[in-house]
Amino acid sequence: MSPSYQRYFDESYADFWKEQTRRYGHDEGHQRLIDLVSSLVPEGGLLLECGMGNGFPFTRAWSARHRLAGCDLSVRALTMARPDLGGGASARLAGADLRALPFRTGAGQAVVCARALNYVPQTWQALDELWRVTAPGGHLVFDAFNRDHPPRRRAALRAALRRPWRTLFPAPGQQHALRISGILDGLRARGASLSLFDDQGFPLPAQASAPWRDQPTLWIVAGKPR
Repeated sequence: MSPSYQRYFDESYADFWKEQTRRYGHDEGHQRLIDLVSSLVPEGGLLLECGMGNGFPFTRAWSARHRLAGCDLSVRALTMARPDLGGGASARLAGADLRALPFRTGAGQAVVCARALNYVPQTWQALDELWRVTAPGGHLVFDAFNRDHPPRRRAALRAALRRPWRTLFPAPGQQHALRISGILDGLRARGASLSLFDDQGFPLPAQASAPWRDQPTLWIVAGKPR
């Protein structure tokens, strides 16, 4: 990404999440998501957390249970994450763009991208990289803002009318809602088996006509064929 993006995530975003840790992530929903991802990592398997930020609220719990490697665009955020890695103090961390991950093909039995994909305008460029580093028989887990959620759609329309140039020239830190049906179709075309969860970790139907359309944020678990 451009130097302005790098600077934003180093100077602003890392501090933002440092403050958020005081009130965010201490609930049953996040514990369900932690347990869900842990259930996907076989004994001795490697968990890759891509776009991990300062490691809160998930990384500490996962690093205590599994081998872990992580990356983020902000090296400063990774520095903040290191002391909080619990039992996984030897976890490998690297500064990297989601569109060019520093891991070998098929490296992770579980690959997680939490609270990060929405910041990447080139969604499929990032998703294809995440899919590349997911091992055959492994799982990719990520969350996405749902563009079809009615209040989010109205907010996006108002923003586009106020600042139409932001559609072509997104600002650093600008978040992007995704058309979930297109994401699901693209993953199915890549052979993925899909499970959907709401932001509290409860399962949802995966059909195109399903009530996930009313969810502002979804977690998608994509199983990669062997």
